[in-house]
Amino acid sequence: MAPSTLDRCESPASLRTSPAGRTRRTGPLHAPAADVLRVERTGIRFSTSANGLVKIRVTVNNVSSQWSQPQRLQLQAAPLGAFVPWRDLGQVQVPAIAPGGSYPVGLNALASAPTPLGDFSDLPPQRLLTALASEDDSPRRRPSRVDVSSAANVLADAERMSEAAQRHAAAMQTLLATGGSLADLQWMLLELEREAQGTPTLPNDPFQLMGRQSKHWAGNINVLIGQQAVERHMAQALRIYSGKTNLATFVVGERADEYKFDFSGTGSNWQVALFDSMNWSRLFLPGRARSGDGLIRTGQWHPLERTTPITLAVSPPEDCEAGSINVHVRQRSTDREAVVEFSLDPRAAGPGCYTV
Repeated sequence: MAPSTLDRCESPASLRTSPAGRTRRTGPLHAPAADVLRVERTGIRFSTSANGLVKIRVTVNNVSSQWSQPQRLQLQAAPLGAFVPWRDLGQVQVPAIAPGGSYPVGLNALASAPTPLGDFSDLPPQRLLTALASEDDSPRRRPSRVDVSSAANVLADAERMSEAAQRHAAAMQTLLATGGSLADLQWMLLELEREAQGTPTLPNDPFQLMGRQSKHWAGNINVLIGQQAVERHMAQALRIYSGKTNLATFVVGERADEYKFDFSGTGSNWQVALFDSMNWSRLFLPGRARSGDGLIRTGQWHPLERTTPITLAVSPPEDCEAGSINVHVRQRSTDREAVVEFSLDPRAAGPGCYTV
């Protein structure tokens, strides 16, 4: 079974030490669980290994002047885009963190490997949306209420688990025999459930569906901890072709609403444009498109009736180097903003962007 937990998985004993290895202080000097832990958008990272395993890593910061209390962090995923439905991936345990300190946690997930639907130029938008919204039959972790009283039932199934799960089960038996703390038992039960349920599968990558996949899975990761929800939306190391018009796609929305778009990043000074893929009749090059061609004008509200594929058209100069384009998407009904990040590199592996 593929590993699903953080490579440097913490044991219950490590819950009593700081990230630097010093024994933490015990007693009442712990901050309340709520609102002391923070995650920044740039503290969410994910990368894909050669076997299709996506390593999701999150840096959690304690912004208070006291030790934080151990708590759980929920991870979700969605297709590349903004304001689209989330899919639960699972929970990870965040240990106590020293005042002003930080700690890395995470899990591993499998990148789906769908059969490409067709070429970018002749793939109907609705067919792409259907594939992005589809679920597969892979086992998937769902958040559940952890009940220490169920530990015996989990232990009874240990023989049918992976070797990693059996190691967790043996450690849990020791904890039960020595009167381990409630927090330690809950942590270990969560690890057993994680091993028993298998590695979660991520939503489809739109570039792979169009036969343009790059090295890394492209999509969204959402982190829920306490009252905070932090998202990152990324297409990384996407190959771009200098001197040509490059096309990439992402999706926006779940229901009827209005959205405002803008650009930032080192490549935002290239010729860049956005197109509503449900309304264009033909593609015009950036700088020569008109609103009637499906062009989305930046800084203006644009109505979308449903989930819509948006095409990013980029024309870099002949001698372009690697650059980034961030598409800022603001939803009118909530006044919330999401940022879809494109990391573009003419030397990146894979076919990358479609060109015209």
